[in-house]
Amino acid sequence: MKNKNDLLSGPLLNILTGASLPVAIYSASDFVIRYANEAFARLWKIESLEGMSALKLTESTGNAAIMRALKSINPEAARITLTHTLGNTTDTVFFESVFEKVATEPDFIIHTVHDTTRFQIENEQLKTTVTTLEKQNDELYKELLRTGQELEESYIALENAGTRMLEILESISMEVELPGIGYWSLNLEDMSFELSRGAKKIYGIPEDAPVPFNDIDISHVLDSQAIANLEQLAAGIVDPDKLYHFEHKINPFNGEPSKWLKTSGVVVGKNNDRVTKIAGVMIIIG
Repeated sequence: MKNKNDLLSGPLLNILTGASLPVAIYSASDFVIRYANEAFARLWKIESLEGMSALKLTESTGNAAIMRALKSINPEAARITLTHTLGNTTDTVFFESVFEKVATEPDFIIHTVHDTTRFQIENEQLKTTVTTLEKQNDELYKELLRTGQELEESYIALENAGTRMLEILESISMEVELPGIGYWSLNLEDMSFELSRGAKKIYGIPEDAPVPFNDIDISHVLDSQAIANLEQLAAGIVDPDKLYHFEHKINPFNGEPSKWLKTSGVVVGKNNDRVTKIAGVMIIIG
């Protein structure tokens, strides 16, 4: 067996001996430890390592992966890095061993050990944090989907309730009137209007008089918004499932002061897929 001084020059040997980095040197032919500094011996908790085979070392500490790494050294893989723990400690400690073959005569393998515990723990904590955030993000996404669905269902329920209310109002006799409220209907086939007594009163039309919308220019009675809505209806632009409601101003026929109305309507008549009648309620709001 060659003396360790044959492997390393005196000054370098002194540096390795006092270094805090654990270092060992193996014979590449039989994997026997030819040199180990004090830091390496303390790490493995063995007083004397020189002359011990790597197989005995790894068996005594339960680190068979180290032996496999040594055997894997070859000209194509002259440097191997291995992350591992030590089986002779009760603490969770992680290490990174680097095995590097040195082309000398004979060949040797230098083994350095780095304590990577802090980095491993931080990495595990980071992975846990990422997993937690991904889970929270998934739960938030599901909650947003649930909230969106609930809002959509609430909106549909509100639309249905409004539609049902207007259908009920349409079915009630026009004899039932309340101050400031009137009922109306529009036949889209001939664009003829029907107004209840309360609606006629709102528009300043005598109770026994016909509805004059079809006979005169009503641009001085309805504002531009109301006229635009009527033109859309006349053009057949009607959504049979929509609750129509808008606010507009009127100038009553009898010269009374202008009024602001809130007018709502819903489709109440269809011929196959064609809407034939829309009806609703009007309320004075100002």
